[in-house]
Amino acid sequence: MPDFFEDEIPELPIPAAPRILTRENLLEMIAEHKTLRAMALDLSANGIEELPSEIGGLGELIHLNLSGNALAEVPLEIGQLKGLRSLSLGSNRLKTLPVELGNLTELRYLDLSYNDIVSLPPDLHRLKHLTQLRLENNQVAVGTPVDPAPPARIRTCRIAACGSYRGCLASKRKLG
Repeated sequence: MPDFFEDEIPELPIPAAPRILTRENLLEMIAEHKTLRAMALDLSANGIEELPSEIGGLGELIHLNLSGNALAEVPLEIGQLKGLRSLSLGSNRLKTLPVELGNLTELRYLDLSYNDIVSLPPDLHRLKHLTQLRLENNQVAVGTPVDPAPPARIRTCRIAACGSYRGCLASKRKLG
């Protein structure tokens, strides 16, 4: 998870994710996090192929790490996580993203690296607090039109080995 947040997140007594996550134990983990009102959920590197729509019920989440799985899509319910500040979706099999991603208006960090994404959702401009965007190693084509442009607050936009995200280039952000 990124280390740029001023908030300290307390450790919660939540058991580690099992090595092999089935839909049933993933739903159990989501229910447990919902009951505990957990603020962070790390499901990285668990081979998850499908994220249940129940993920949208975790309204207390601030940090969600789903990197290193086998996700081909993100459920629309992700847009219900209105307080989310950090979302890591890197190293999956994503080709598209739901427009509901634009509902995550508190998002500051968005990692979409190492996927097969060819275009970005049109509502990306609604992420007014977004300061870090990772797009490297995707299929976003050079000159892909994104209208409107990404938020002006983006300080870091990594697009190496990616096409070129015109909005990041135009804003002359730190690229790498």
